[in-house]
Amino acid sequence: MVVLGAGNIGLFTVAALRRLTEAGRILVVAKHERQRGEALRLGADEVFHPGEVYGALPEALGATVHKPELGKPVVLGGAERVFECVGSPGTIEDATRLCAPSGEVMLVGMPGARSSLDLTPLWHGEVRLTGAYAYGIEERLGEEPIKSFELALRMAPEIKLDSLVGPRFRLREYREAIAAARASGRRGHVKVVFDHR
Repeated sequence: MVVLGAGNIGLFTVAALRRLTEAGRILVVAKHERQRGEALRLGADEVFHPGEVYGALPEALGATVHKPELGKPVVLGGAERVFECVGSPGTIEDATRLCAPSGEVMLVGMPGARSSLDLTPLWHGEVRLTGAYAYGIEERLGEEPIKSFELALRMAPEIKLDSLVGPRFRLREYREAIAAARASGRRGHVKVVFDHR
């Protein structure tokens, strides 16, 4: 499995895959140092820099990369499942290209802009594109159905969720909080929060 992005959504995706599924090998693409460390701590087997998306990452998947005359590289092979956790048009397209034929791309990241996606990898590889949003009811084999939020709260102590929170700001410091959130990866933050105490 490949997880593109290691902000809070990507990191929580890694934690959930490792603890709640039989994910096997999890490869993560993380841009910043802190994200790379947290991804490994939460269960990633290997972490790649975004500059390795069409180099070391496909190689680790046993895939080959071919450079066409126009457009992004073409990946032959890839991961059975790719979780896109950034929400940018570029990483959504990367996700479709890194997915193996008959595989599945899960759109987990919240897209911030309209996208014109090259659909060639989808139809050419018969790849399924699925969206995941917010919370629902999780039905796990042999267990009672549970709200996904409750499941996340049960998992929080195990993954030391509190270590991912900070810096904290007072509401009157909203400008500083927004600036910190916009630069969170570069500054080594995972989740910037307001402290109402």
